[in-house]
Amino acid sequence: MGAAPLEPWAQPAPAGSARTYSTLSVASLVCGVLCCFPFVTSALAVVLGYLGLQEVGRNPALKGRELAVAGMILGGLGMLSWVFNLLTAFVSD
Repeated sequence: MGAAPLEPWAQPAPAGSARTYSTLSVASLVCGVLCCFPFVTSALAVVLGYLGLQEVGRNPALKGRELAVAGMILGGLGMLSWVFNLLTAFVSD
Protein backbone atom coordinates (compact mmCIF):
# COMPACT_ATOMS: atom_id res chain seq x y z
CA MET A 1 0.00 0.00 0.00
CA GLY A 2 1.76 3.06 -1.27
CA ALA A 3 0.95 6.60 -0.37
CA ALA A 4 -1.73 8.29 -2.39
CA PRO A 5 -0.40 10.77 -4.95
CA LEU A 6 -0.60 14.41 -4.00
CA GLU A 7 -3.17 16.63 -5.60
CA PRO A 8 -1.70 19.19 -8.03
CA TRP A 9 -2.40 22.04 -5.61
CA ALA A 10 -0.63 20.18 -2.82
CA GLN A 11 2.62 19.63 -4.70
CA PRO A 12 5.70 21.15 -3.07
CA ALA A 13 7.14 24.20 -4.77
CA PRO A 14 9.99 23.51 -7.18
CA ALA A 15 13.45 24.00 -5.76
CA GLY A 16 14.74 27.52 -6.14
CA SER A 17 11.32 29.11 -6.60
CA ALA A 18 10.97 30.47 -3.07
CA ARG A 19 11.34 34.23 -2.96
CA THR A 20 12.80 35.78 0.15
CA TYR A 21 12.38 39.25 1.54
CA SER A 22 15.05 41.87 1.00
CA THR A 23 16.98 42.44 4.23
CA LEU A 24 17.18 46.17 3.51
CA SER A 25 13.41 46.37 3.06
CA VAL A 26 12.77 44.61 6.36
CA ALA A 27 15.32 46.83 8.14
CA SER A 28 13.62 49.91 6.66
CA LEU A 29 10.25 48.85 8.02
CA VAL A 30 11.69 48.08 11.45
CA CYS A 31 13.44 51.46 11.63
CA GLY A 32 10.26 53.18 10.49
CA VAL A 33 8.24 51.53 13.23
CA LEU A 34 10.90 52.24 15.87
CA CYS A 35 10.97 56.00 15.38
CA CYS A 36 11.60 56.47 19.10
CA PHE A 37 15.18 57.65 18.63
CA PRO A 38 15.14 61.28 17.53
CA PHE A 39 15.55 61.53 13.78
CA VAL A 40 18.12 58.68 13.55
CA THR A 41 15.83 55.71 12.95
CA SER A 42 13.54 57.78 10.76
CA ALA A 43 16.41 58.83 8.52
CA LEU A 44 17.70 55.24 8.45
CA ALA A 45 14.22 54.03 7.45
CA VAL A 46 14.16 56.36 4.45
CA VAL A 47 17.70 55.50 3.32
CA LEU A 48 17.29 51.75 3.84
CA GLY A 49 13.91 51.84 2.11
CA TYR A 50 15.43 53.51 -0.93
CA LEU A 51 18.26 50.97 -1.03
CA GLY A 52 15.76 48.14 -0.50
CA LEU A 53 13.69 49.34 -3.47
CA GLN A 54 16.80 49.34 -5.63
CA GLU A 55 17.76 45.86 -4.44
CA VAL A 56 14.30 44.42 -5.10
CA GLY A 57 14.24 46.04 -8.54
CA ARG A 58 17.61 44.54 -9.49
CA ASN A 59 16.98 41.04 -8.14
CA PRO A 60 13.71 39.35 -9.20
CA ALA A 61 14.27 36.58 -6.64
CA LEU A 62 13.66 39.07 -3.82
CA LYS A 63 10.39 40.51 -2.61
CA GLY A 64 9.73 43.31 -0.17
CA ARG A 65 8.86 46.33 -2.30
CA GLU A 66 5.85 47.05 -0.07
CA LEU A 67 7.97 46.79 3.07
CA ALA A 68 10.50 49.27 1.67
CA VAL A 69 7.78 51.74 0.69
CA ALA A 70 6.10 51.41 4.10
CA GLY A 71 9.43 51.96 5.84
CA MET A 72 10.10 55.06 3.75
CA ILE A 73 6.65 56.47 4.50
CA LEU A 74 6.95 55.80 8.23
CA GLY A 75 10.46 57.24 8.25
CA GLY A 76 9.30 60.37 6.46
CA LEU A 77 6.41 60.80 8.88
CA GLY A 78 8.79 60.28 11.78
CA MET A 79 11.15 62.95 10.50
CA LEU A 80 8.27 65.37 9.95
CA SER A 81 6.97 64.78 13.47
CA TRP A 82 10.41 65.40 15.00
CA VAL A 83 10.84 68.61 13.00
CA PHE A 84 7.35 69.72 14.08
CA ASN A 85 8.15 68.92 17.71
CA LEU A 86 11.40 70.89 17.56
CA LEU A 87 9.72 73.87 15.94
CA THR A 88 6.91 73.94 18.48
CA ALA A 89 9.43 73.65 21.33
CA PHE A 90 11.32 76.70 20.05
CA VAL A 91 8.19 78.72 19.38
CA SER A 92 6.65 78.01 22.78
CA ASP A 93 9.71 79.30 24.64
